[in-house]
Amino acid sequence: MIPKHELSTYKQLFREVFSESLEFCDKIFSHRLDTVFDKRENGSIVSFLYAIPFAAKVKGRPCRAIYVYGVGTVPEARGKGYMKEVFQKMEAFYNDTVDFYYLVPASESLFSLYETLGYKTGFYLKKELLFSKRNPDLAYDIKEAPEEFHKDYLAYLEQFDTAIIRTEEDNRFYLSEGNYYKIGNSGFLLLKENNTLYLREMFLDKEAELDCFLDFLAQKGTDSVILTRPEAKTPYAMVKPVSPFVKNADFSIGYTNLNFD
Repeated sequence: MIPKHELSTYKQLFREVFSESLEFCDKIFSHRLDTVFDKRENGSIVSFLYAIPFAAKVKGRPCRAIYVYGVGTVPEARGKGYMKEVFQKMEAFYNDTVDFYYLVPASESLFSLYETLGYKTGFYLKKELLFSKRNPDLAYDIKEAPEEFHKDYLAYLEQFDTAIIRTEEDNRFYLSEGNYYKIGNSGFLLLKENNTLYLREMFLDKEAELDCFLDFLAQKGTDSVILTRPEAKTPYAMVKPVSPFVKNADFSIGYTNLNFD
């Protein structure tokens, strides 16, 4: 747990290293960031990472995972191996109690760095730019249904043998950042990040219902939306197995969209 008297220090470091807004820091720290591992130099925190426990399933079996989130080192302390030290601290604390570690590199260049720490690319995604279009021939009923999101999310995960499973609380956090709409049996979670609209979750029952949603966006004056979907295209997340049964698992056929940014 983060000591109360140091909470403001951790928030300030998080903002400095990741250029996040104060509003975002307040929200993410109050929601999830309460377990931290750090390295100190002359009494000052110079490197840190946050560990977030999550449920998961691998090969259909329930297991425990740690989401390694917000790994950072202050600029003047980089290149000294401090990041490796905080990873070692975390693993010494959790190794006997978890099945694997999971992280989402902030950029493509960081994949090779995390490989040196024993992580391998596990989850992939594909990004598509979808253009909204007005189609007067479509007839459909659309409703905003945040109360149904968690149920639809769990139902969607059933088709994957390997998946990260967000909690209902985490899904409420997602919904606080966006809107969830339903057309028939299809669901669409729409998030806005940095003036860009993302279709971060799409639980599609019929392909035609995606056309209906694009028509809905066109009516609202939205020209396009970025869709992210699980598919072996672009490396997205990395995994470090701990349990024997996880070590040979094929995560590329799994599902995750677990990124708070």
